[in-house]
Amino acid sequence: MRPGLLVEGDSDRRYSEALIRKQLDVLVEQSERHVEVSSCDTSPDIWTNKSAADVLAEAKSLARDCDLLFVHCDWDAADKAHDYVHI
Repeated sequence: MRPGLLVEGDSDRRYSEALIRKQLDVLVEQSERHVEVSSCDTSPDIWTNKSAADVLAEAKSLARDCDLLFVHCDWDAADKAHDYVHI
């Protein structure tokens, strides 16, 4: 399983990658099938504090190679996160 991740910056990336990996490992451990969890693919150029259109374009690109896609926004960017869902 290859997860993808879009974040606001490097500090979010480090924290979120570790958290996602830990949670996915716990979930697949409970599976009856063998599932190997890869490291998160991340976008080096597009942060989630860019425009919603830029973030969504990058999300579509990243999703081509990923099985799951996580998009992180801080609490003070909740309105922007809602824009991602509505587009």
